[in-house]
Amino acid sequence: MEKSRVQVINKLISQIAHGDENSVCTLYEIMSPTLRYIALKYLKNEHDASDLVQDFWSDIVKIARKFHFFQNGFSYLSKVLTNMAINRYHAINKDKKATAQFVDYTQISSFDEELDKKQLRYDVSIAISKLTDIEKIIIQETYFGQKTIREIAKELKISKSKAFNLKKSALEFLKKELEHIDRG
Repeated sequence: MEKSRVQVINKLISQIAHGDENSVCTLYEIMSPTLRYIALKYLKNEHDASDLVQDFWSDIVKIARKFHFFQNGFSYLSKVLTNMAINRYHAINKDKKATAQFVDYTQISSFDEELDKKQLRYDVSIAISKLTDIEKIIIQETYFGQKTIREIAKELKISKSKAFNLKKSALEFLKKELEHIDRG
């Protein structure tokens, strides 16, 4: 993980410990995909993972106050959630003879790449959700339905040029939306 990103996370944790509520939102945007990934990796259940992540964020001020600024904030938060996940896993499976599998943080570069791909998919879906219904249909049919603009225009009962212009404006909008996202 880049040093600048760790520094941002460290600063946000420190601000949260001192009562800055806006920093919680910013930290949530940065850390949420990672924490969700860890919770799912251990609990293997969407519902239990969501509950765990929600519990984590409800305790974030307490968690932030235990943080030492010289630590790596990303690793600290990941380990806190990991410990919570292991405890939750054992509580859920106390009658079963099962063990939690360790999440290997030494593979952090591939871990980050996987998170980046998931985050990109999420960012694209958010950007697409901002399109009009007809633009969504045209983008979906073009790229996922493998249809031509002519076929789409015929189905939507609009001219080919109108369908082309809608596709063009939707792609320009998506490009602009995705350029605003910080990938650092």
